[in-house]
Amino acid sequence: MRRRPVRRGAWQAPGTGRPSTIAATLCGAVAIGELVDRWSRRPRASSAPTGDRVAIVVLGFPGHTGAGRAVQRWRVRMGVRALARNPGAHLVLSGGVTFGAVSEATEMAEIARRMGVADDAIMLEERSTTTWENVAFSRPLVEGADRVVLVSDGGHADRARRFWHRQFPDDAGRVVVDPNYRLLEATLIKFPSAIGQLLHPALHLAREFSAAARPG
Repeated sequence: MRRRPVRRGAWQAPGTGRPSTIAATLCGAVAIGELVDRWSRRPRASSAPTGDRVAIVVLGFPGHTGAGRAVQRWRVRMGVRALARNPGAHLVLSGGVTFGAVSEATEMAEIARRMGVADDAIMLEERSTTTWENVAFSRPLVEGADRVVLVSDGGHADRARRFWHRQFPDDAGRVVVDPNYRLLEATLIKFPSAIGQLLHPALHLAREFSAAARPG
């Protein structure tokens, strides 16, 4: 039997190849998630609010699955940390009913209470079903605040900040993204969120193009 010639440079040691490719892919995914989250939380020169009255707005997420509840817990945990850094602040939990009969805000309020937040520090916004509506319906609840801190994964919070500036230009100087980045915290959540935020402008343009092309 003739032996097949081995191509130069094609040999791999047993056990290498596919595992190393998977490891490299996972490392790349983690890096993308961490970089997008960190970059989105960077301070902006145009947003350097001062004042003692602080409102912390935690953006909702559907909690009808295990993964969804994990996202809710992470966002509320970040909100609770922001509350600890700003004594006297209020926690505005924003999210309406997207699945089932209970609002995202109510689900997050239960998590916040289990984390030790008092009822008088919690405010609920239960009408919104999109990020745009999170902003629109939370705005009346933070009317008297000197600073508004948006809490979510970095890319999502930054998108909400841009939406806020578009809807309420006069608030541009007082609305900021929560800057409290933590390396490798909730890293399995950060990557899909980062991909969603990176793709969002393209998806928005595609929807606008589809709407413009629709007859009538």
